Amino acid sequence: MNATEDIGKYQLWLPSTRPAPPPTSLADVSMTPLAAASFLSILTYAWLTPLMTLGWQRTLQAPDLWRVRAEEEAGPLSQALDEAWTRRVEKAKLSLGEKRRRFGLGSIRDSNEPSLALALNDVLGSRFWVGGLFKVIGDVSQLMAPLVTKAIIQFAQQRSRGGPDAPHIGRGIGLAFGLPLLTICASVATHQFFWRSMTTGVAARAALIASLYSRGLRFGPGERQYDLVNHVSTDVSRIDFCAQWFHAIWTAPIQISICLILLCLQLGPAALAGFSLFAFLIPIQKTLMSYQLGIRKKSMVHTDARASLLRELLGSMKIVKVCAYEAQFEDRLDKTRKQELKAIRNMVFIKAANQAVAFAIPTLAAVLSFVTYAATHDEGLDPAVIFPSMALFQMLRQPLMFLPRALSSVVDAKNALSRLKPIFLAKTIDTQLHVDLNQADALVVEDSEWVWYHQPKAKNGKGKGESLNKVMKEKGNQHEKDSQEPTKEVSFGVTDVSLSIPRGSVVGIVGPVGSGKSSLLLGLLGEMPQTRGHRDNVVFGRPWDEERYWTSIRDASLEMDLELLPDGDLTEIGEKGINLSGGQKQRVNIARALYDNMAEIFLLDDPLSAVDAHVGHALFHNAILSNLKARGKTVLLVTHALHFLPAVDRIYTLERFFSTAPVNLCDFPKSTDIPEDQITLNHDSPTPTLSISSPGVECGRIAEQGTYEELLQSGGAFAKLVEDFGNGQEHENGDIPDGELKEVEGKSKSKPEKSLKAAGTGKVEGRLIKAEKRTTGSVEWSGNSFNQSSRIYMAGYAALGLGYAVFALVMGIALGCLTYESSKHLYSQALNQVFHAPMSFFDTTPLGRILGVFGKDVDTMDNSLSDSIRMFIFTISSAITSVVMITILEYYFVAIAIFILILYQYFAAFYRASARELKRLDSNLRSILYSHFSESLTGLATIRAYGEVNHFLKDNAYYIDLENRALFLTCANQRWLAIRLDFLGSLLVFSAGVMSVVGIHGVSPSEIGLVLSTLTSLVQVMGRFA
Repeated sequence: MNATEDIGKYQLWLPSTRPAPPPTSLADVSMTPLAAASFLSILTYAWLTPLMTLGWQRTLQAPDLWRVRAEEEAGPLSQALDEAWTRRVEKAKLSLGEKRRRFGLGSIRDSNEPSLALALNDVLGSRFWVGGLFKVIGDVSQLMAPLVTKAIIQFAQQRSRGGPDAPHIGRGIGLAFGLPLLTICASVATHQFFWRSMTTGVAARAALIASLYSRGLRFGPGERQYDLVNHVSTDVSRIDFCAQWFHAIWTAPIQISICLILLCLQLGPAALAGFSLFAFLIPIQKTLMSYQLGIRKKSMVHTDARASLLRELLGSMKIVKVCAYEAQFEDRLDKTRKQELKAIRNMVFIKAANQAVAFAIPTLAAVLSFVTYAATHDEGLDPAVIFPSMALFQMLRQPLMFLPRALSSVVDAKNALSRLKPIFLAKTIDTQLHVDLNQADALVVEDSEWVWYHQPKAKNGKGKGESLNKVMKEKGNQHEKDSQEPTKEVSFGVTDVSLSIPRGSVVGIVGPVGSGKSSLLLGLLGEMPQTRGHRDNVVFGRPWDEERYWTSIRDASLEMDLELLPDGDLTEIGEKGINLSGGQKQRVNIARALYDNMAEIFLLDDPLSAVDAHVGHALFHNAILSNLKARGKTVLLVTHALHFLPAVDRIYTLERFFSTAPVNLCDFPKSTDIPEDQITLNHDSPTPTLSISSPGVECGRIAEQGTYEELLQSGGAFAKLVEDFGNGQEHENGDIPDGELKEVEGKSKSKPEKSLKAAGTGKVEGRLIKAEKRTTGSVEWSGNSFNQSSRIYMAGYAALGLGYAVFALVMGIALGCLTYESSKHLYSQALNQVFHAPMSFFDTTPLGRILGVFGKDVDTMDNSLSDSIRMFIFTISSAITSVVMITILEYYFVAIAIFILILYQYFAAFYRASARELKRLDSNLRSILYSHFSESLTGLATIRAYGEVNHFLKDNAYYIDLENRALFLTCANQRWLAIRLDFLGSLLVFSAGVMSVVGIHGVSPSEIGLVLSTLTSLVQVMGRFA
């Protein structure tokens, strides 16, 4: 009998039999029970219990995770988002005539822009706003609790006076039942709010990633300037996070208004004195928010630069290690990281100030109100009035405490949406290639030109390009002056291209290095911006045919290689073909091309360069001549192996040159780095032109064409190539581990003490507990325990409240600096370890996993960890001090508290068993998604050439849904735990309420108010941060 069976016998409500093994495939999993769950199961998250039970019995694996519902799949969500975005774009477009008529010509530049946030709202708004409605219900239920507390205090006062008019004990027991019922109602509504908000964020994340990926595959030539992987790992995650906290912004005024009404009913006009302080809060929050937005925008510049450089370095790590450049590039990354951390440190101070304001305002407002009430009422401070009012003021702390975090998330999301909008506005193209089978020639190109663009460097101050810009402003008025597109300059071009390729011919394309051979092929595929001419395209497709598959393997000379691989043709090729040699990569690509029976034209860019001479000979004759040409296919072959050219039908020779041709002024870039003294403006021609006296733009062009013999006899560029390079011969690893989703033995346990050690932590928790004692202990002043005047108590209460605010500020800064130092050191250590890892690490670790660690995980440490630690310590310190204080007043309460604590621990352990694994699976599945995202964008030209865009879109949607299985369940199991802890907390409230109304140990009405107000606040806090 194993350990699992031994434990199973003693588990509460769990079977003692061995748990079922995971499904054998990720495709064989069942639909989530949420799709058919009952209303009560949805409210209590009982539909999740079977999976959490399985996680308690054994380690969860990826096939254990349920499929998401159809309405939560990435494909339908992204399609709905694209349609909503299209409607928003059309709605934002007003006719030019109407705008002129209504607002004048100057308003064109100020036209309404489409909103990505509103497009998301069109898709997910119903679920999202229903969650907000649940939050309002939960907040109102919480605000009703002080009224029940007031009724219990009044009941205790009447019972203590005795006499025939004393209320019956049954009334008190009924009130004691009412308090936990309100707590449960608030809990159910609040967790429905969190569940719907968090799942809305997950759905928005899925829709955005799928839509960004779709646009990335369909960007037009010259548009692919965006760091999509960084946008996905950072910006999309911030939008996801904002969905959870957004409702706190608009529900906070509702909660505050209801509090004001209830306080006016309790204290009368005296409540307005306290609320006057909240008037100062609005400009403070607005100022801090604007500062934070500015800092976030500055920090994201450095974050993007760091992420872009890191991804480039990781993709070229072999070169970095060969040249021993690890230290130099580490220094470059460290410099960028330091600039990023400066902004993050400033944001830490802003967050700490926000938290201090949130803690100080309710306490000071209560003091002002109580002082005013005492001054205007001769009967003094009544416990039935003071404690409910104090509870209401303390409840104001919750929205004020959440508001800074909510505003911070909205600021981050707003910045993220502004960064994503240009991607959604970027031009996309139809990636489907078309062929005219009735055309005599396979490919005809007439007088065409393709160019590469680059972004010009910005000028600081007045530079040499100033007069050119002035000319452009004066002479180029026909351009759209309000265009928001970035200025581009030509860096390389292939000009004057005219091709006529007969069907079934093999055409060689040769030329020196840098003459534009590869650029010509990219231009023919549509992967290079075309500025002049017309081209005819072809379509590619790959239906399955086993005989053709093995024929392609044989003709690509891959048979012997497959015999050497561990799993033959089923061996998984690593990222960028990392476990294949250069020659094997070439032959795999050739085999893929041979297998594609639907294509009519094959563009081969130096496919024989990385193979041995005899293999190259076999490939040329078997694959190109005996296979492709024999099937009537047209082949454009770029090669430096001149000895194969006698066998081709026609040869095009390219040459490299610098363009000095005049440029049409209307087509010239709006800004340029060309020195002013090299630019002259010719006004004599009908169309103004600019002449450039410098060497100009580097270009390639076709120098000559013909058969092999014709070009040799002409004595031109081709003959020179043959003379220079001769006609001689050219000269010339295992599966990836598949255990990324499995981790049963030797579970990796996180060690947060390493993070704290890296930060040099001090006695942070002890200080916060002391601060919490000052808050919860301050209510003792209201019971007149020290027989002092009310002025002394008010002064002491205000002093303790201010002291707590100071502690909140100091500890907010301390925790921010703690996580700042921790993130800085851990990032530096992780970067050093990765840069000095052996190449085998990069061969077997997906790039997406590494980028995920330095992207999303680092962002979490930088921006979210300090808030989470602060909330955790605040919750723990509140619980400890509250339980100790209540036990002092009603020491029988300690027995109930211990029993509830045991159940807390059991539920927490039960939760952690599955939560830990769900987090691990989420991280692993996310790395697979990021790897697929990054790799497919790297091989975009190949994907488009084979016409496989739709296939990759389906794969991407599948990987998003795969990760969302873990992400949705992570959101659900947090609510599963939180609502059960709230139920346990309601038992504490009920027990304390019964003890209070029964009058155990002669507890006074003031102490009853203290106990009940403290417990209800504690239960709400515990449930929020479970």
